[in-house]
Amino acid sequence: MEPQLYKKVFKIDENNNLYLSNPEPLIKEINGWLNDLLCVRSKQEAFNKKLEIVDKFLKIYKYDKKTAIFPEPLGIFEKEEDKQRFIEKRLLLDDMSAYLGELYRNYHAEILRRGWHFPNIDEQFQNEVIKYNEVYNTALNEYALFLLNIKPNQGVVITEEWRGLQMPRWVPLPDNIPKLKMGEHVYITTFIIPVLIERFLIIQVEYLIIKEQLLKSLLDKINKKEITLEQNEQEFIDEFCRRGDKKYYFNFRKILYDIFVKYKIVEETDEELKLIILENMKIKNEDGTFEKKMLTLGSLLSLVCVKKMIKRPYFKLLHMLFDSDGLDIRNNIMHGNNETFNYFSANLTSVMVQVLIDIMNWEIFYFGK
Repeated sequence: MEPQLYKKVFKIDENNNLYLSNPEPLIKEINGWLNDLLCVRSKQEAFNKKLEIVDKFLKIYKYDKKTAIFPEPLGIFEKEEDKQRFIEKRLLLDDMSAYLGELYRNYHAEILRRGWHFPNIDEQFQNEVIKYNEVYNTALNEYALFLLNIKPNQGVVITEEWRGLQMPRWVPLPDNIPKLKMGEHVYITTFIIPVLIERFLIIQVEYLIIKEQLLKSLLDKINKKEITLEQNEQEFIDEFCRRGDKKYYFNFRKILYDIFVKYKIVEETDEELKLIILENMKIKNEDGTFEKKMLTLGSLLSLVCVKKMIKRPYFKLLHMLFDSDGLDIRNNIMHGNNETFNYFSANLTSVMVQVLIDIMNWEIFYFGK
């Protein structure tokens, strides 16, 4: 079923706050989406429904850019296109917050009330230097407390294994924990989630490319006796395969890359695969100088091979959230750019939380683990 498209009329109230004067069709649409998500009977059905919802949102925003009526924005714009860009960014923020934000905020709250918990962090997201499970739990605990309207000093939600199941349990906090007041934002979650989205997306892409494609191609050549590795190379690959996780090659990326190039698994001229394997490299400019290129969220999303891996609606959503032509939400949050747009909105945080979960569950990819 296609989403309901209609001409939105935005107005400014006496406090110079922008608001949607005709929200009724929007509210009806969100309630329908929420009901659909809460009525799914399987993980696959939930995956399909979320993808369908993101696709509908993209169609709504595309329509709203052409038809929405906006009051004249305050401020001075040197060019008409600057003003139009400002309006489109504000519209994107409002649509994102109103549709996906309101949907996922209510969806997360309802499933938490039903006893569901956020997914546990898997082994592949662990790191020997940074304990990402602690970072992840800190963000999601604050978010869960916010959704359930529980004061931070009352306790936190953790998961424990019981008869093979992961069950949520509330744990009281010590008395010496500062007494915090719950506001309309989840600042800790908002700051942390973009970091985890970048890190976890890179980890998943690396797994799919390095282990599922390149390493399998190497092992296939070895098994078919098309190539024979030197002893030190074979020992490295054996250990890499034996460990079964991605910690091992964090400090040995250059060795792995050299093996792939030597045995024609990766072309030396393939700059995209080189960046994914090494995570940082030097690029020679035309004037003979060198610059360092690192694998970040921005550089990752610019790679053609990555674009082919991520489902189109999710790829567009990631660009809307993090690209400089979109909300550029990570940089605006980190730099505190909040004078014009509320980048700390709890609804935008809810969207990012869902994106993070979908990355962890491989839902954004055409193929996964």
